[in-house]
Order: sequence, then structure tokens, then C-alpha cells
Amino acid sequence: MNQLALEGMQRAEQSANNTHYKWSDTAYYFLMEYTEKCSSFMMEDVILSSKGIVPEPPTNRAWGSIVRKAAKEGKLVNLGFQKKKSEGSHSTPAVLWGVTND
Repeated sequence: MNQLALEGMQRAEQSANNTHYKWSDTAYYFLMEYTEKCSSFMMEDVILSSKGIVPEPPTNRAWGSIVRKAAKEGKLVNLGFQKKKSEGSHSTPAVLWGVTND
């Protein structure tokens, strides 16, 4: 991942934390609970499931740093790409995440 993408994710996460107290902690906890119920997932599914539970960040890009943290900790693995299904996504490819047993 390039430096500009990392910086963008960090800015989005910081903005979410500035808007909602400890947003990143809440989002990470939700992601970990979500992964207990599946073996693979797309982040669009996590975001949709988080509605009404995790405060909505100013931009969904904030979720990028959350999933990246879980991957760096070895809890998730990139299984490749799959087309997004959400309205307005125009079938854009996105990462299909696999849950590890760690």
C-alpha cells in the first residue's frame, strides 16, 4: 500500500475519532465480533451491519485503518478481490477478507 493511501486512511480515522469519541475502538470491537460469525467477508457487509451500532464516520474510508489493523495483527488475510454489491459501487473490485483462527 502506498504512503498516500496510508495517510488518507489515518486522516479518515482521526476525523472519525474527532467526530465520535473513540470511534476506532468501537469500530474495531464491532469488526472482531463480526468476524466471529463468518469465515470471509467484504467490508461493505461489515459497514452495512454496523449501522445503528457503530456511529457513522464522516467517511467510510475510516474503516480502512480498522481492517488494516486487524490484518496486521494476523486476524484477517486478504483472499483476493471480489466485485462490490452495494448500490452505486458500480461493481468496483474490493478485498475479500478471510478470518484466521488466531
